[in-house]
Amino acid sequence: MSKNAKICHHLKALAVIFLSCGVIIFGLAFLKTYLHGKVIPGTTIQGEQVALINEEELEKRIIRKIKTLEAGPYTVIINGVEKEFTAGELGVTTDYERTRKKVAIFDVRKDGLASILANITVPNENEIELKIDKDKAIKNIEKAFEIKSQRAQNATLYLDEKKKISIKPEKEGAKIDEKELGGKLEELVRGEKEV
Repeated sequence: MSKNAKICHHLKALAVIFLSCGVIIFGLAFLKTYLHGKVIPGTTIQGEQVALINEEELEKRIIRKIKTLEAGPYTVIINGVEKEFTAGELGVTTDYERTRKKVAIFDVRKDGLASILANITVPNENEIELKIDKDKAIKNIEKAFEIKSQRAQNATLYLDEKKKISIKPEKEGAKIDEKELGGKLEELVRGEKEV
């Protein structure tokens, strides 16, 4: 091989290397520009894919999910009797701001290619943030099922018509378990529709 042929061969190799580097750099720049302001790949909310959508569309989807959760109806069954409630009647409220903050948006100034690749390989599953007011839920459930009259009552002392002290005996009854209620309400709102 002549000296000119070797030089020509080296120049071709360098041209291929520079061209390849240019394509990679252009591709990465395009990818970062395309992803800027969009939800990071691999992200879901309440089981729905929201990856690669912009913030405006993300807001619409979160609000749609919240409205669906708040609407109900949710069925509560006690001793075979069924009653339907809205989420509000069960003391369940949603928190848009906390839900939105959990969803990562790609930002060219902060996120690099490694961040994108890490998020693609690890799913980012999010749920609508809920707050549960157990007192409100108990009040509405007791009212709907007339449980208050079924509550246990302690024995009490009272004056009878002859002005003698008498004892009103204790009465067994039913009471809603607050700890269990909170978990059941969350299950109900997140998808069971009946507890």
